[in-house]
Amino acid sequence: MYSLTDRVLQRYISPPLLLRKRKFHIRAYALAVDSIRVYLSSQALALCAGTKYAAGDTTNTFAHITNTAYQDLDPNFVEADCVRLWNDEDVARLLVKDKTCRTHKEACDRVHHVISEIEQITGEIFRAYKNEFGVFAPIDGCFEHYGLDFVVTEDWKVYLLELNPGPDFKQTGDRLSAVIGNLMSDTIDAALLMDPKDAGQEHIGCLKLVYENQMRPSSNTDGGISMRLT
Repeated sequence: MYSLTDRVLQRYISPPLLLRKRKFHIRAYALAVDSIRVYLSSQALALCAGTKYAAGDTTNTFAHITNTAYQDLDPNFVEADCVRLWNDEDVARLLVKDKTCRTHKEACDRVHHVISEIEQITGEIFRAYKNEFGVFAPIDGCFEHYGLDFVVTEDWKVYLLELNPGPDFKQTGDRLSAVIGNLMSDTIDAALLMDPKDAGQEHIGCLKLVYENQMRPSSNTDGGISMRLT
């Protein structure tokens, strides 16, 4: 017998935006510090299927399920083609090559629009859950990473797929492993080494502040967190 918590029913978002005629989703990394400041890394991934998308054919799940762990089972999966950076150089170039965008400037504007939407959605999620201590408990002196997955539709609308409290950092593959290296380095600056008076600054390396709980309680008289490297 199954309880209501055993399954999640989610609408299939269609038609999706395609890269190289393949479906993809965006993996973004967030950092929650203290109780709470939330940062989003600007180095998001576009995780693509190895098989061309066919809207009416759901028999080939490799064309529809873009999770990297699942795609790795597909003989058509090539890491360099399927794991991209959602930025001006990588994805914007493909958008022009696919004739999805007419110019590189238009492609860059679209890329930035999607990132802006992701930042807004991420901020709204943490704002909504800041007091839901049964599922999320931001604590002074702590930090946590999250992986957020988004899908973009053909008309450039951005939808949240899921939020993962245990993000799989291996999804970058070997080629883009520096994304995680940068995230960890910036996490040290944001969560461990930051001068308390600088808490809440908008940019720290690749991280951008997308939400800050102005009413958060703090046991520290200086307003900073108590963690220190030893």
